[in-house]
Amino acid sequence: MWKWIVAAVVVILLIQSLLWMSWRNSPMREIERSSAAVENAKSWHYHTVRTYTGQPPNTFDKDTFCPTFQHTIQSGTDHNGAPIVFDTIIYFGRSYSLVAGQWASSGGRQADINAQGSIPIFECPHGSIGSDENSLPYDAILKDGTVRRGEIRDVEGDSCRDYEIAVPTPHDPQEKEFQFSMCIKEQDHLPRETRRTAPGAEQEGVSTFTQWNAMTEPQLPAGFPR
Repeated sequence: MWKWIVAAVVVILLIQSLLWMSWRNSPMREIERSSAAVENAKSWHYHTVRTYTGQPPNTFDKDTFCPTFQHTIQSGTDHNGAPIVFDTIIYFGRSYSLVAGQWASSGGRQADINAQGSIPIFECPHGSIGSDENSLPYDAILKDGTVRRGEIRDVEGDSCRDYEIAVPTPHDPQEKEFQFSMCIKEQDHLPRETRRTAPGAEQEGVSTFTQWNAMTEPQLPAGFPR
């Protein structure tokens, strides 16, 4: 009888071990690791190109250092085809814009409100993934999503693996499932790229994430008021 009990225990432990190994190596487990890595990240660079029907594309570049600093450069062309650039910074809750070569803060009452830190950096509490137009937050993926492991490829000189992700969106009249891919460098579990083709879009949207934790302090441009 004792032999049967011992055998049953061994079988149970073996099954538990196999289930644990399966989960440890599953695509969803890598999403968990990536979520934790992004939550602990303090700085990164974000880049995307947004296209709108009948309008020239706009390029967005953001350097973020949580929780105090975000530098955004939006470049494109106006209706006459002339280049146009919007250069803005959020620093300790205040908003600044580069106007005629000079950094100027918001004026009047708004400046007093900003002095209290009322302008947040959205990505710092909410995360970089899900804050762009080509992905959803990790919480939504982990709660309701399905994940399929893809191939390894190169993004901006980094080797990363694609993960094909689908999350049900039953209340969205345009699509019942939000589908996108995220390329994760499995050594540090940080995403390097997200891709998605939205309903009715003429081309695929691509966001890249680089320079993770490269900044040890905010990189303020020359002439910025301190």
